[in-house]
Amino acid sequence: MRDIYQALKNYQGRFGIWGVAGIVVVGILLMVLPGMWTNKQEYNKLPESTAGIAEKLSTSYNSSLTALEELLNAEVSEVLSQVAGAGKVAVTVRLEGSTKKEYVLNTADDKSTVEERDSDGGIRIVTEESCKKEVAFAQKDGEPLVFKEVSPRIEGVLIVADGAGDGEVKENLGKAVQAMLGVPAHRIIVLPRERR
Repeated sequence: MRDIYQALKNYQGRFGIWGVAGIVVVGILLMVLPGMWTNKQEYNKLPESTAGIAEKLSTSYNSSLTALEELLNAEVSEVLSQVAGAGKVAVTVRLEGSTKKEYVLNTADDKSTVEERDSDGGIRIVTEESCKKEVAFAQKDGEPLVFKEVSPRIEGVLIVADGAGDGEVKENLGKAVQAMLGVPAHRIIVLPRERR
């Protein structure tokens, strides 16, 4: 080790301290200079495979929930407006959360047991267990495989209809929503539309 230090310190040697300093400077320049000419936005881009996933994750929770509520509102309003005597119908559906997905997992379990004996006759048994779980992806498009989708729970439904002043129409609208959405009666409110 001392010989190497002496060789580097020696100005007359093969490389000497100036040779090593020159190599270090060239190395630093090779690392810094290419970054000056490349487009800096290239480094901020995600790879193609993760770009799609990042885009899906960037959709905010509230906007997806609102979109699902609006879709339900439109579908239920369309069906309820066809109930005899209902007239014009407006529906508001409130959801508790968004759709939850459970993904297929590849699971690898490993268990190993080691038995050690010492010179005094003592025995030590060491058992090691490990479990590794990873999300499985489709081979074609690289999307995660979905095992089960759980729909959000409906917190309540508000129905405002022209014909809700009639008790029979009001009851029919409530029963129709119970049948369509599987919501219990205590979570449904049917109100008559204000007449102007």
